[in-house]
Amino acid sequence: MHPAIFISVTLALAAIVDDPAIASPPPDAPTRWSIVPSPNEDGANWLVAVDATTGNDAWAVGYYIGDEGQYETLSAHWDGSAWRLVEPTNEGQTGDWLYGVAAVSPSEVWAVGTTAGPTDTYTSATLIEHWTGSAWATVPSPDPADDPIYGANELFDVRAFAPDDVWAVGWYWTPIGSAPLVVRWDGHRWKESPTPEDEYRQLVALDGTSSSDIWAVGQSLSLDDGYQALVMHWDGRAWTVVPTPRLAADVYLNDVSVLSPTDVWAVGSSVPANLDIQPIFLHWNGSAWSVIPSPHLSSHYNYLQAITAVSANRVWAAGYRTVTGGVVSFVERWDGAQWRIESTPNRPDGGNRLFDLAVNPAGGLWSVGYFYPDTSTDFRTLIYRRGAF
Repeated sequence: MHPAIFISVTLALAAIVDDPAIASPPPDAPTRWSIVPSPNEDGANWLVAVDATTGNDAWAVGYYIGDEGQYETLSAHWDGSAWRLVEPTNEGQTGDWLYGVAAVSPSEVWAVGTTAGPTDTYTSATLIEHWTGSAWATVPSPDPADDPIYGANELFDVRAFAPDDVWAVGWYWTPIGSAPLVVRWDGHRWKESPTPEDEYRQLVALDGTSSSDIWAVGQSLSLDDGYQALVMHWDGRAWTVVPTPRLAADVYLNDVSVLSPTDVWAVGSSVPANLDIQPIFLHWNGSAWSVIPSPHLSSHYNYLQAITAVSANRVWAAGYRTVTGGVVSFVERWDGAQWRIESTPNRPDGGNRLFDLAVNPAGGLWSVGYFYPDTSTDFRTLIYRRGAF
């Protein structure tokens, strides 16, 4: 559900010769996905998160480069007929980004991200914005890292279980590396939820069945294992790190989707030394996490950024990958037995990247990202809609 924070997107610009029989459906394969017209501010635009409450109430957030060359927050709303820009707030003098959104009702929406500190520091502050039905407003949020030079605080995802029970995750700087950051809204204020601290742990996504069953994912770094999957669970009392399979390749988890206490999916990418980057799917069965096999793609750079589970045999993951000629949108579906690539449309003459997925309560799915034209640096918003299941 997020920007490719930990993996250089420059890798995805290489053109790789694909085997269509293995890597993707035929070019003329039927698809239930369509590209929906989406608005843009002047300059470069990115959408990285989406959520919906009804068929005529959906939100997408991200960021764009404003008139002064500075990053500013971006939000768009679906009213059942069209996507329209709705101006959020900007707090920083050097840049603001929104990375996650959670819609509770048409008058209750939360968005999270970060605001940059002074340009001569590495500092940043958490950014939380609240929609109350008529406008966005910034709400004070915790910033545990307060070092004047290195004090970075960032939030990447948010999940609402009730108007007075909203959670967000990210990371903050510590003298020994980075620590997971979890904050919770209790209806009155945002407060930090303590997590196990260790060197170089970062959270980027969360989901759950209730406020006593929450999963958060990201990555950790150690000298022995490199980057590996990080999975943490909240049982209503405390956060614990839950073991995951250790792989020879670096592993980056980007999203998690929870169907039940015994059916949880996490998705990301594995990055071996030869840079044959492949999707990775982890599944929780109630007692342990395991790697679920998926087709090995002949394209070398394959990034899955988001996952959403509708039922045990209807799970979708979205991202982007390189094929002959450029970067294309990339969706896989779990049918209860195996993962298969689902055909998606792409805008021509540029790269198509998807970063988040959400269920459309009217039937089907939303997915958002951005389009990078071959002849311009003005990234354009990209919104996909999938028809009813």
